[in-house]
Amino acid sequence: MALIKCYECSREISDKAPACPHCGAPKEEQPPEHGTATVTVNEVWASISAGHSHTVGLTTSGDAYAWGYNNRGQLGDGTTTDRSTPVLVSGGHTWASISAGHSHTVGLTTSGDAYAWGRNFLGQLGDGTTTNRSTPVLVSGGHTWASIAAGYFCTVGITTSGDAYAWGSNGYGQLGDGTTTNRSTPTLVSGGHTWASMAGGQYHTVGVTTSGDAYAWGRNFLGQLGDGTTTDRTTPGLVSGSHTWASISAGSLNTTGITTSGDAYAWGFNGYGQLGNGTTTDRTTTVAPVLVSGSHTWASISTSSHSHTVGITTSGDAYAWGFNGDGGQLGDGTTTNRSTPVLVSGGHTWASISAGHSHTVGLTTNGDAYAWGCNEYGQLGDGTTTNRSTPVLIGQMWASISTSQSHTVGLTTSGDADCDAPKEEQPPQVSELLKVAEQGNVDAQYNLGRMYANDEGVPEDMVLAYMWWNLAAAQGSENAQDNKDIIEQGMTREQIAEAQRLSREWLEAHPPGGN
Repeated sequence: MALIKCYECSREISDKAPACPHCGAPKEEQPPEHGTATVTVNEVWASISAGHSHTVGLTTSGDAYAWGYNNRGQLGDGTTTDRSTPVLVSGGHTWASISAGHSHTVGLTTSGDAYAWGRNFLGQLGDGTTTNRSTPVLVSGGHTWASIAAGYFCTVGITTSGDAYAWGSNGYGQLGDGTTTNRSTPTLVSGGHTWASMAGGQYHTVGVTTSGDAYAWGRNFLGQLGDGTTTDRTTPGLVSGSHTWASISAGSLNTTGITTSGDAYAWGFNGYGQLGNGTTTDRTTTVAPVLVSGSHTWASISTSSHSHTVGITTSGDAYAWGFNGDGGQLGDGTTTNRSTPVLVSGGHTWASISAGHSHTVGLTTNGDAYAWGCNEYGQLGDGTTTNRSTPVLIGQMWASISTSQSHTVGLTTSGDADCDAPKEEQPPQVSELLKVAEQGNVDAQYNLGRMYANDEGVPEDMVLAYMWWNLAAAQGSENAQDNKDIIEQGMTREQIAEAQRLSREWLEAHPPGGN
């Protein structure tokens, strides 16, 4: 069985289903582009990017998914419906990279074409209009792009020849073309530099040239350009300090960069400790950027569009610092602000990390994606809207689910009846969730179902997945009900009966409101 997307309601359904269980649309009326758009089994994440209140991810097969807030179509699925689990981006493209902005998203295909979707009131989609788009639209200009990145309300890109272009909001000169005129198509960044990388912040833009020089332009009232002044710039100005830079990241009102020796420096607004130097003093008039504390050797760094910063060391550890009061976006299990880097919880080895407005996402070296922080619109992708102060595995309900096995065992509070493993010897995440599920917690029940459905730390077991989602659905979880309906289409009557029996036995042992 595989999952396809219903043409009528855009929700995932089994390719075996005669009609959509959600809206009733018959399968035979699904247009070819929907009826054939099945999702590959067990896809692995290649990259992930956090926007203001939405998240986007790219799989190793080149498919793009998005989840979270979708009021302007920034998820690219043809709707403006929020999603708390990943949904496939429309268009059938094979993507090389993807980047989330405030309320728009941009992506680069393997052929070097750039597409954009979402909010476009300032021309940030680059299609020559100011019309919002809920599916990807080609960026104008006929360029072959090497990289592209979404800023707050602007977009920046580098062509294969090393030229930089920018489009969208330009009220403070952040497009770098010497004006403050908004642009709805790509405009060349001034200076004649050959660029290696570029990033857009809230009202400023930064870039690194192929020679390792860092430049910044746009708004500078808090020193976020790092040139030792608070003067706005409409063309690139050299960042102070004589460092040779490997990468640079622009946030809301601050900037962070990594040198070729692995040191991290930061400059600009520091009201919440987001510069990571142990103070909350703004660095607006320093001759050079300030060193981030901790003596770590950094591999990558990402600066939030709000007030926190995250980074990965060369050993694969993730650290975070700055504001932490929007739900725990630092991932250390607290909501306490930090002015120096604090280790992200979980013990994972990280490959990449991205800071959104009030949430953070990261990718481990084995291809698992995690998220933490504010989850108001489902941007953590775990099927809930519950804030998380430690990393939670992003739901993979988009992966097709096999139901070839037949199981006749159930999990009780004392262990798995099939192998007699006591509860305390279950994988740590399962054991923790079981304790909470015993208290009737619907999120724990939902996540247990997800783990068994997707082989996340436990062997895939559709009977147990159905059981947990059945319990969560009984408490009003619409996501659990939807997922239960999906996997039911590939289960035998015997398996469904067994799952229902296990649900009844669980409720008898753990009655609602019981001790």
